[in-house]
Amino acid sequence: MNVGHRLREFRLRFNYTVEDLSSLINVTSETILSWEKGEVTPNFDQLNELAALYDVSEEDLINTNKGINECYGDFDQDRKVDDEEVKNKSKVNKEKDIKSSKIKFKAKLEILRNLDTIFVILFVAIYLILGFTVSHGWAAYWPLILLGFVPSSIIKAIIYKKSALVNYTVLWIGLYLLVSMIGTAYNLFNIWWCFIFAILLIILSYSLANILDVKLFLKRKNKK
Repeated sequence: MNVGHRLREFRLRFNYTVEDLSSLINVTSETILSWEKGEVTPNFDQLNELAALYDVSEEDLINTNKGINECYGDFDQDRKVDDEEVKNKSKVNKEKDIKSSKIKFKAKLEILRNLDTIFVILFVAIYLILGFTVSHGWAAYWPLILLGFVPSSIIKAIIYKKSALVNYTVLWIGLYLLVSMIGTAYNLFNIWWCFIFAILLIILSYSLANILDVKLFLKRKNKK
């Protein structure tokens, strides 16, 4: 069994048509068919969405040596799901399954999206406290607002096991601005000239993250 056939079996287990899956993950039906035929492999983000939709790990999603039902603990019922079984499913149950999966899937995405708002509000609150209580706080600590976008990206990177999801641009620029503003506000030092190092750190971080993600993906894909 190749990865494409495995993706098809996951889809059929949940009683989705190609059109159903297309609407759930916002890709074309042609793209899904090309995955299942083995012509194209889903990218990292698409695999993450599929794994979340089917409630399995990314590793289980592409591990062709592990039965589909085994991923859900159905060791004694591991079998292939064919088109005839799908046709025998009632339309009512099918619509309920799709609706339930949509709700759960969208809920997960909504939680992840709201992480940005939660952390930004938290960092803004910290900035306001420092602004009102610390000398030169308004001028020195405003980059904290930018850094508020970083924690949520780190959490997403951990959840999806993809280090490139970390917002390295905001991380390094934010830290650079924070240190520079503190140094200027309190006449401690001046490191504005170090901006080039922040740019180099951004490029280096994304490069290393992408290399790591590719290696981890290939390792999980080839894992026996």
